[in-house]
Amino acid sequence: MMAWLLLVLCALFSVALLSTLIPQGLAPRRDGRKRIVFFDGNCGLCSRTVRLLLRADRGRILRFAPLQGRTASLLLPKPLREQAIEGSLVYYREGSDRRPEYLLRDEAVLAIYDDIGGALRLLGIGRWLPGSLRERTYRFIARNRLRMFPGGACPLDGLSGKERILP
Repeated sequence: MMAWLLLVLCALFSVALLSTLIPQGLAPRRDGRKRIVFFDGNCGLCSRTVRLLLRADRGRILRFAPLQGRTASLLLPKPLREQAIEGSLVYYREGSDRRPEYLLRDEAVLAIYDDIGGALRLLGIGRWLPGSLRERTYRFIARNRLRMFPGGACPLDGLSGKERILP
């Protein structure tokens, strides 16, 4: 009986400790900076990723735009846009000085996870992996994404949060 009581007290203490850590440690970044995830609008994996991020982004800090769209042509330099269409995710965010910062591929994914917070922030542990390994893994998936997810992009109409998808 005493062991059960001790176990329950430890569990309650753990929950109380985690509840104080989560708001600060796993909260989304709410600093008013613009954040846009540019994705290949013709890719099934990319549209599924957008769906996942729309659900995971509880702070609603992210906007999304296809690389083939008007928003990309206005905000991304042409060489970056052309390079990105070949399988890169581009994360555009304003820096602390409000200058644009462009992150590509694996760095973009990790920064997105970090910015939206929640359980996905824990995937930031991937930063501990060597950059060359992360980059090779990302490029392998990008090269094979159309084979792994045939059938093209899933329509993003009818989603909750679709107002955050830019042209």
